[in-house]
Amino acid sequence: NYSAQINQRRCFDAQIELAHELQKPLLVHDRDSGGEVAARLANANGGLPGVVIHCFTGSEDELECYLKAGYYIGITGWIADQKRGTELRQLVQRIPLEQLLIETDAPFLRPQNVPVDWHLANNLSSRHKRRCEPAHLPFVIDAIAASTRHSPEQISQATQKNAERLFNLGP
Repeated sequence: NYSAQINQRRCFDAQIELAHELQKPLLVHDRDSGGEVAARLANANGGLPGVVIHCFTGSEDELECYLKAGYYIGITGWIADQKRGTELRQLVQRIPLEQLLIETDAPFLRPQNVPVDWHLANNLSSRHKRRCEPAHLPFVIDAIAASTRHSPEQISQATQKNAERLFNLGP
């Protein structure tokens, strides 16, 4: 909270309006909003071309609300955190593959299942030792697979298709 909540709300509403006007996806990090983010998104009247709930770490009720609205749910290295990721490992089982995205929160939230010496094996300097990298996405996929009935290949293929659809990528 580096700025007043009233300014955060004003800026968020402006971002929603801009995404609607430009017909670009909106990436949203909802942290402890108590449902206010979902309510503000609902007021957009479905005029957004896509919404990603980035770095989802919310509750079961929040997840159900976002899934029902048709939003994508972004999962980061948080899922591999043995202490903080416990609830997320349960909730990820409820996310349909068609609404799942994998993400980093680089340089933060390095997945705990990345080997300690990964940076050395990949010829990276020691400054990469604790930093989250886009190259860690396979470890996020592995953590999701370990918590669901889906294989890493299924998750990889589905999330690639979702990203292509969301961002209008591809042929």
